[in-house]
Amino acid sequence: MIRLVDRLNGEVLGDISGDDMEVLHKALTEDDESDADYYLNPETLTLLAEAGMSEGALEILKKALTEREEVDIGWEPVTSERAARVLGKIVAEGGDALGGLLVDLADSDEEVEDALSWSFSRADGTFEITLDAEDLAQSKDASLILTLSALGDDWLSEYELKFGEETDVDLGEIQVPVFKGMVISDEEKVPLAGIAVQVTFLADEGAMEWFGTWVTSRADGTFSFPYRRPDETVPVNQSMLLELLGPGGEPLTDLEIENPMELESSDLGEIECPDPNALEEEEGDDEGEGDEGPEEETIPVDAVLPGVQQRPLD
Repeated sequence: MIRLVDRLNGEVLGDISGDDMEVLHKALTEDDESDADYYLNPETLTLLAEAGMSEGALEILKKALTEREEVDIGWEPVTSERAARVLGKIVAEGGDALGGLLVDLADSDEEVEDALSWSFSRADGTFEITLDAEDLAQSKDASLILTLSALGDDWLSEYELKFGEETDVDLGEIQVPVFKGMVISDEEKVPLAGIAVQVTFLADEGAMEWFGTWVTSRADGTFSFPYRRPDETVPVNQSMLLELLGPGGEPLTDLEIENPMELESSDLGEIECPDPNALEEEEGDDEGEGDEGPEEETIPVDAVLPGVQQRPLD
């Protein structure tokens, strides 16, 4: 069985069969055969139905899209055999639980794509990676690396561990630094939900990008995203670029923050941008006046957001 998880908050969406997972993988994978995160919208559901996904699996995905126009999901293996496990809880430094983070367990001598197993933190921040007897035998007494990753193509932090006589490893509470803020309309000053906040950290005056992730503003306009502190692999002198996108991927505004690690607070406050709904109404009024100028091309959100976390599909 395969378990599907909402990457926004760690909510378990449901379990699907291996056959349905194969349909999902083949229908939505274009360039990389090891994709393990997938972007869904109503058009995607139509594609999956035509590809032969079962009604039960489609209902799980439809439910995920009940309150949102788009959703990023992750998948994790489910095993009935539990020979060993690694567990813990991921929280922001302020104490709030962080759901939807990818947690990998791999041999330190192997690439992360060859992970022994993986899971996603749940809505309460907890995670549990389970190994069967074969995986435990393979990793017994080996140096293992546990990696935490947000949506995007880079990791947040790593932890070394090893299975000895004890086959249950409890890492306790793991704290991760987080930036947060709120998106409001630039005219009415009201919270805006469903705005994609695309984040890129830049170093050397924009010469190098070293981390990217994205989140979606909640019903009250708030958003938050974890980040990696500077270390020997991450430059200290940097800026943070926030790009706000509408539901169709249309650019709304952007904001560059110099030296974000030196801010007194991790709260970025209110960020103003145009209300996408108001923009649609204005466009509709323009069309009604007979303006038949060329339509602007909009880019789907899944085309402009950063890369996906990648895991092998067995």
